[in-house]
Amino acid sequence: MASTVDWGKVVLAILDRLLLTQAELAARCKVAQQTVSGWKTGARTPGRYAQRQLVQLAREAGLSASNIPYSGAAAPILNVAEQLPAKTAAGKNADAALKTEWLRLLEALPEAERQELLDYARFKANRKRATATRSQ
Repeated sequence: MASTVDWGKVVLAILDRLLLTQAELAARCKVAQQTVSGWKTGARTPGRYAQRQLVQLAREAGLSASNIPYSGAAAPILNVAEQLPAKTAAGKNADAALKTEWLRLLEALPEAERQELLDYARFKANRKRATATRSQ
């Protein structure tokens, strides 16, 4: 039976949520970085061992348990958009608290590490924008 899981979306969600590089994800799944790239683009499908690792990492990333396939079986497509909370009044307050926490953490870092983190955040934001533009 063919898998109905969109492993590309699973991989993207894991990379984004756990702030991993493709190389780091590859190491956790015991595959080459090029293999992870293939999963991400849909050119390849993970084997059973890698699927188990990805499911475990998806759980670690906080993806909905009802949408995570169990080891070695087909399951519905993981919908990353469904995992994002809707903006409510409470959510906006949480966002403000989160921003305050980020600022506090940034201020505690040495300048070089702060710049590195900001560069990474800009990279992620630009990648999100590029992905959104391509899908329109």
